[in-house]
Amino acid sequence: MKGLVFVCNHERTDSWNLIAQRLKKLNYNNYLIAIVYDDLARKIINVSCFDLIIDLNNIIEGDTFLHYFSNINFKEISVKDRELKYKNDIFIKHKLVCFMNNIEKKLNNFKSLKFVGEVSWAAEELIYLYAKARKFSYLTLVPVRFIPRRWSVVNALSEETFLKFNTNIVSNINSSVIANKPTHPDYFYDGLNSLKFKNRFKRFVFSSGFKPRIPQLFIRKLMFVFFNLFLDLLKKRSIPPEKLCYLYAFQVQPEASIDYLAPEYINQSALVDDIISNLLPDEFLVIKEHPGETILWNFRKKINFLFNNKIIFLKSKVSLIDNLSGISGAITVTGTIGGELAMHGIPTVSLKKMFFNKLKRSFYESSVPKALETLRSNRINNNLNSLTMDNDEFLKYIQQNSYSGYSYHTKEFGFNDIQFINSASDLFCQMEF
Repeated sequence: MKGLVFVCNHERTDSWNLIAQRLKKLNYNNYLIAIVYDDLARKIINVSCFDLIIDLNNIIEGDTFLHYFSNINFKEISVKDRELKYKNDIFIKHKLVCFMNNIEKKLNNFKSLKFVGEVSWAAEELIYLYAKARKFSYLTLVPVRFIPRRWSVVNALSEETFLKFNTNIVSNINSSVIANKPTHPDYFYDGLNSLKFKNRFKRFVFSSGFKPRIPQLFIRKLMFVFFNLFLDLLKKRSIPPEKLCYLYAFQVQPEASIDYLAPEYINQSALVDDIISNLLPDEFLVIKEHPGETILWNFRKKINFLFNNKIIFLKSKVSLIDNLSGISGAITVTGTIGGELAMHGIPTVSLKKMFFNKLKRSFYESSVPKALETLRSNRINNNLNSLTMDNDEFLKYIQQNSYSGYSYHTKEFGFNDIQFINSASDLFCQMEF
């Protein structure tokens, strides 16, 4: 038995319904399976589109599945779950063991499976670990933020390489897009807008009747509303031109790629401390919060950064592009800003291997001290990555290794851009098992 498994969270399920529906029309000859683990996905899943629905909340007791994961760290995985992270260890282990037993019982007889989903939450990581243990592919769709309306496929927990499949899907290369400077696609701005506190607050009120399911997170969001505007008054509008400055731009949390691609850097304020401790006397660090941030991360640490004489704390609405002349180099973890800065000629080091490391000014290093040494070397010697691409070559590469359509939410299409639905369906239909 062979099957394509869709991992359904609260965002992806609308798309998976339509893709599965189209695959049925294309006479797809493998099982279509949906794994559901959250309440919203459970409400919107279209059961008629799938051959098998696995609901992880249907309790199956026992620990027979644990032989796959003798060293699994339940507490570490639970940190990625909004609710589990606040439960005690016994509850967490019981819940996750039940999840795994559900997966094992339903999928044990399948000899070949391909999983498609995200790895943002605890249940998704368990599904990924199960796929890995059984040597099945777990594929993740990622937006290509350098060219509008494009998406690609990567192996889960990595965005180092775009995967290529033997398909007949043609990516039309638009020379005008290649010639223009890269811009954020529409869904990026729509995503930032949806992350604003007032919009999340509206969804929260109307969907749950103003009953916070996670009091700790709710309190942090309230702190953001009351204190962030005041703190913003203390931040800088520009970078002093006379100082030697490196940049670290915070990635948004929670629900950010840093949480699952680089969990070792999940404490970004600690990462900033690490950078500061490795700066030379004449070097300074520019930091900037993500404009989509909605919680007040580590209030005391933020105050400390505001008054640290080695830090220049920019206002979150300040454009980095307008301040490029003051930046000598940048450190990122996984964020797309690393590629964008490199395309603007700023030497940038990512602490995880990313697909944009193919750019001449983009580098990968495994630690902060090595990252700073690379930036210093580039500042002094103007080094370039060997065997890498200039901007036009890079844009052409990602155009050829991606597919059309908005794979994420937009005002116009929601999660159901027809170009994405069609190109994703065609891709899955032609994958070899």
